[in-house]
Amino acid sequence: GRGSVTVQMSVRNGPAQATTFTIFFQKPFFYDPNQGNLLVDIRNYQAVDLKNPGGPNAMLDAVDQKGDGLSRIFSDDVNSLTASHYDSLGLFCEFNFTPVPEPTGVALLLIGCAACCLLKRRAS
Repeated sequence: GRGSVTVQMSVRNGPAQATTFTIFFQKPFFYDPNQGNLLVDIRNYQAVDLKNPGGPNAMLDAVDQKGDGLSRIFSDDVNSLTASHYDSLGLFCEFNFTPVPEPTGVALLLIGCAACCLLKRRAS
């Protein structure tokens, strides 16, 4: 569901300055890439300039290449129901996730054999 998130920002100084935003979700969510693209809907209700959050030298890393499968739509008004801008720019994102453990082939074989044995016992 919708809700607020905690955002932590850090700026790395040096020749290649980068701004890192870490977003902590209140609840984990499940994403299956086979179901389609991941849409991230961010609404900034506070007066924070996300284009230049850490000062005059801080930047967010992005790529703008037509046909790369990355795009964004946005509005300058957080309450707008429609987007007023679109382009193929996309911010680089890193997602840390916990994969859902799946049983191994051997475990599935053993479970199948156990089920067959149970069915055979009930039949006799």
